[in-house]
Amino acid sequence: MIDLHIHTIHSDGAFTPCEVVRYANEKRLTAIAITDHDCVSGVKEAQEIGDRLGIEVLSGIEFSTSYETHNINIMRGIHIIGLMIDIENAILCNRIEMHNTVTEKSIKRLFECLINNGFKQISYEDFRTQGNTSSKNHLKQYMASVQMPDINELMKCIANEGIAHVLDPLRKERLTVEGAIDTIHKSGGIAIWAHPLIYKLNSIEFEQTIKTFKTMGLDGVEAYCRGSTQDDFRYIVDLADKNQLLISGGSDFHGYIHQSDLGVSLLSKERIPYSILRSLKAFYK
Repeated sequence: MIDLHIHTIHSDGAFTPCEVVRYANEKRLTAIAITDHDCVSGVKEAQEIGDRLGIEVLSGIEFSTSYETHNINIMRGIHIIGLMIDIENAILCNRIEMHNTVTEKSIKRLFECLINNGFKQISYEDFRTQGNTSSKNHLKQYMASVQMPDINELMKCIANEGIAHVLDPLRKERLTVEGAIDTIHKSGGIAIWAHPLIYKLNSIEFEQTIKTFKTMGLDGVEAYCRGSTQDDFRYIVDLADKNQLLISGGSDFHGYIHQSDLGVSLLSKERIPYSILRSLKAFYK
């Protein structure tokens, strides 16, 4: 069994790469992919421990992208996973650096807005000393450490439009879906649409979106994914076959109790067979 969608502390997960691989070993998984948000800094550590434990660890990334459409909430964006990428590829590394620059601008602007709204106990300079400043999880941890309210409550304090009012001017600098797919391909990887069900599209919207992404070069879609049922799985598989797309799958594991466990989707508890990875590899070659 496998899991091709996993996060570590290098983005917004609770486990270190080493802990993820050891847990995968406990769960008797034979292959996993580390797909941290917009970074690849945890991949090598995971692969090193994977080699020692006999677990295949694929290199991966989950890009946060913008998608200009009235059908999908642009604030959430679209997540595109890259599997079997060259993590040292210059184009990929440059794209990650650009993302970090935009994220840093966004968070700095957020701090400025919160301070202007009366939250004087926070400091962006102090936050930057706490580690990975591009992770929403680390932002939450920092806010808790200075006894700030829950981050969702903070958003309500920022103007009438909430966080969008602060960060929307920077959305245009974010990577697009097409840009993410292109970056993944240029770094030698396969581009997968992650957890498509979370966007709550109706059947017409879903089919149109997947066709559009296919024209952009999308290679596959997660059918084993967060929130999927057996009916959802069959629907996505049929739609993927219709559009000549590959099937992938993962738990979107973050290490938290309320989310799906390693190796299974959230609702169906379906385990993901190695045959999925075998098909991806055949395409990759």
